[in-house]
Amino acid sequence: LTLFLYELVDRKSGNVINMGANDGSLLYFPQLTEYRDFRPTLQVAGYFFTKQLFFDDKESCTSLYLLGEELDSLDYVIEDNVSNYKDYSSSGITKYSILKNVSLFIKYPVYDYRPSHSDLFHIDLWINGKNYLRDLGSYSYNDDNDVSSNLASIKSHNTVCVDNLEAMPRLGRFLLGCWPKTIKKRVSATKWKGEYKSIFGYKHRREVKIEDNIIYIIDDISNVKDSVLLNFNLPFEAWDLSEYGIANEVMSIKVSSSNIVDCSLNDAVESIHYNQLSKISRFSVKVSPTKMTVKVQTKIIIERH
Repeated sequence: LTLFLYELVDRKSGNVINMGANDGSLLYFPQLTEYRDFRPTLQVAGYFFTKQLFFDDKESCTSLYLLGEELDSLDYVIEDNVSNYKDYSSSGITKYSILKNVSLFIKYPVYDYRPSHSDLFHIDLWINGKNYLRDLGSYSYNDDNDVSSNLASIKSHNTVCVDNLEAMPRLGRFLLGCWPKTIKKRVSATKWKGEYKSIFGYKHRREVKIEDNIIYIIDDISNVKDSVLLNFNLPFEAWDLSEYGIANEVMSIKVSSSNIVDCSLNDAVESIHYNQLSKISRFSVKVSPTKMTVKVQTKIIIERH
């Protein structure tokens, strides 16, 4: 588990993907870094469970110093020489290390116990310590409005919403129904492919291809009655909206399909910390079907600096 968490942590910021419920606490050790910097916690876990230090900076060692541990003799720090991709099938997460300080995560359904978010084929992208394609968190267990359920919706993830339906209908505050399973999954160093079938009859097949600094996402959806909505959650900053695309100095997204109905950039909210909300930008593309089928290709270019 410790090594799995190490693979999820962004090396530059110490942050981690914001998938599912995001409540938490620092129970034992004070730290000098931000609350969402997981490096000090992992450093403690690595020391006690694997007898290895994951990070070589002093801030990550603060808790161990306070515990009176002697670290001078530990010179075996884990290096970042891992494979460019890893698939964690029990958690439904595939990670790709694309460029230096660039990581791509794909979340796919393998739910065995009470999923809290409808994050089927969600894409998360980190560039130089910043989350550019992001999950939105859970906000609160006890909010009086629909904020938490909206953040858990399939519309709030970097994936497609078909016919304005929730792929996993909400049955209660903490329960989603009709959990699909990923089928026909294929994972390699430059390609990812998977498919699921909804209780409503449609099928979503997503393929991801990586070519150097370019990511291609191909979505094939069959048995579509009305429309498909493709969303991308972005940092709240300056974006240039063009025909079927957006861009800034870090990355660009371009979407192509035969029947694009609408393309927009709007404000939305996320919950990075429990019971707190902050603004994000959301790029949305709506596509109508041809013979009950929709195919959308997204091209993401990460700028080199």
